[in-house]
Amino acid sequence: MARYFIETADDEHSGTVLGALQNAARFARTHTARHLLETGLYAGQETIISLLAEHETLTPSQIAKYIGVRPPTITKSIGRLTEQGFVTKSTGHTDGRHVHVELTEAGRDILKKVRKAAKKAEKQALKSFSDSQIKQFEIALNQLSTNLVERDEKALKKAAKRASSDS
Repeated sequence: MARYFIETADDEHSGTVLGALQNAARFARTHTARHLLETGLYAGQETIISLLAEHETLTPSQIAKYIGVRPPTITKSIGRLTEQGFVTKSTGHTDGRHVHVELTEAGRDILKKVRKAAKKAEKQALKSFSDSQIKQFEIALNQLSTNLVERDEKALKKAAKRASSDS
């Protein structure tokens, strides 16, 4: 199994935990993508399908914000999903400049397959873990995410403050 870690000598955990997490995430994406091939979706499209199922209609900008990518990336994905017949685009009722995206019946049908593919991938990934290990792992991952989000928010505030004082 190929492993790619960022080597550092600062302390015993430096670089290895996030490296292992990145490695596991890459394998998880690859494994999930294999299961998604059966649905006809490309990797990442399942996230858009799931979001639209939850929110019914969203603008491309809202989808991009939820997923954490730039709008041009979403525009391309929405175009593909439209061509595949999984979503439709329409202009807003009050403002024709805003595009709204929603699932078609085929999109709602594919959601069941997406969920099944995700469940298969997760089952494989966690097959040797006990229920308590899974719960602890989930808690640890949520805490790790919280730590990183807090750090990013602080860095953004600091950069904004620096930019305003420079002007």
